[in-house]
Amino acid sequence: MPDATQPTAPKDVELRSPDGRTIGVRVAGSEEGPLVIYLHGSPSSRLDVDFMHERSRRRGVRLVGNDRPGYGLSTPMPFTFATVARDVAFVADAFDAPTFAVIGQSSGAPYALATAAELPDRVTAVAEAGGGKPFPPGSDQFQRLSDGEQQGIVLAGSDDAEAERLLAEADLPFVEMAQLSDEEIEAQWMSMLAPADQRVMRAGFGKLIGPTMREALRQGQTGWARDNLVRMPHWDFELAAITAPATIWSGLQDTGNVEGARWVADQIPGAVLRELPDHGHFVAFELWDDILDRLGV
Repeated sequence: MPDATQPTAPKDVELRSPDGRTIGVRVAGSEEGPLVIYLHGSPSSRLDVDFMHERSRRRGVRLVGNDRPGYGLSTPMPFTFATVARDVAFVADAFDAPTFAVIGQSSGAPYALATAAELPDRVTAVAEAGGGKPFPPGSDQFQRLSDGEQQGIVLAGSDDAEAERLLAEADLPFVEMAQLSDEEIEAQWMSMLAPADQRVMRAGFGKLIGPTMREALRQGQTGWARDNLVRMPHWDFELAAITAPATIWSGLQDTGNVEGARWVADQIPGAVLRELPDHGHFVAFELWDDILDRLGV
C-alpha cells in the first residue's frame, strides 16, 4: 500500500483496493490529527479539497477526498451506496484511522449518509451540504424532471443501462462546458448561481471549478451516469440507522435542495438542521470551520 502520509500541500495518492481497482485520493490539510473524508458532488472530484486545505491544516485536521468509481483517477465499476461506503472504509484504513468523520457535498451527500449508516462503529460524525433526496415516481420532485429523466427513473432496476443513458442525457450541457477554458467555465457557472454561491466563487472556488469539473469527466460520464442511477430513484439504506451526530447544512438560496435537506434531517435521529438564509449550494466551502466544529474535529 502506498505511503499515505500527508504533505504540506495537497497531492494525489492512488490506492489499490483489495479487488485490484485504483481509488484516486487527494490528500490535504495537516500531516496528523483527526481524519475527515470528503465525498464530492457531480460533476466534481477529489480536487475540491484544495479549497479547504489551508483551513484544515490550521485546524490540525487531515482531509482527504476520494473519487468515486469512474470519476477522476478511480477505476470504473457499477458501484452502490454500500460499495462506496466500503471504499471509504478502505481509504480510512490507508490513513491508519480506525475512526473518522465524513462529509458529503451535493450528490456526494447521500454517500456520506450511507457511510455513516453502514459503518456506525467507525464514523464519529457526519455532515452533508447541498444535498437533496430521491425522486420516486409520483413525487413532486419527480414531476419537475425532464421526460427522459422520468423514464430513466422508472426503468431503474429493470433496465439499468437504458436508465443510466436517459438520466445522463440531461447532463450533456455540462459535459460540453468542460471542454471550455477555466475562465469560460467559471463565467458560465457565475451566470447560473445564486448570489451567495457567486460570493464563494469570487473567494477562490471559481478558480478550482474548471479543473475539478474537468477531472470529474476525465473518463467521460461513466462515474456521473452511475451516480444518477444510484441516488436518484431511491436510497437503499436507512437514514434512521445513522447513530453518529449528523448535521444537515442547507443554504436557503439553494432552493432546489431545501426540501430535501428537511426530509433528510427529519429521518435521522437527533440530526441538526442548519438553514442559512445568506448561503447557497456551496455553504460547506464557505463555512468550513463551522463544518469542522460540528464534526468535532
